[in-house]
Amino acid sequence: MICLKPGVSHRTLVFTAALIWGFAGLKILWIGIPGLLYSSHHVALHFSIGLAGVIPFFYFVFRKVFHNHLRRINTLMADKPCIFSFFSFKSYLLMIMMIALGILVSNFHIFPTLEKNIFYISLEMSLFTSALLFFWVGLFFNK
Repeated sequence: MICLKPGVSHRTLVFTAALIWGFAGLKILWIGIPGLLYSSHHVALHFSIGLAGVIPFFYFVFRKVFHNHLRRINTLMADKPCIFSFFSFKSYLLMIMMIALGILVSNFHIFPTLEKNIFYISLEMSLFTSALLFFWVGLFFNK
């Protein structure tokens, strides 16, 4: 039996987290920006509201998640942990639930389109901020 465990350095785990968070942010950006352009007559105002939402959203949600993932990476005992170990199993489940919830909200039009797109701007920028922080930490990472 062949066992494949793609082991990488801890620094690579930090960069992997940056790529995943950045990719998630781009996917949401591709939904939020066109949706905002389509649903708003005051795009600059509504985009500004979305940007203003980044500060509390990042501070109260994503900052904690960022530190939890960084702590997890720092405390991994293996010299070459699996590339997927930057998330815990619980975090993967939470991510799947959030994606499913996002799909349900979009498909069943639970929230008004404009407000949903403003939320997506805040979410995307918070994810992107997390990605930038992971990238920054990865540049100077030393376990």
